[in-house]
Amino acid sequence: PVAVGVESTISHVIPIAKTAT
Repeated sequence: PVAVGVESTISHVIPIAKTAT
């Protein structure tokens, strides 16, 4: 489902953003 993909993407993007910051 799309909702699962979105949650997976968010969970993957948040750590990247924290590392970039």
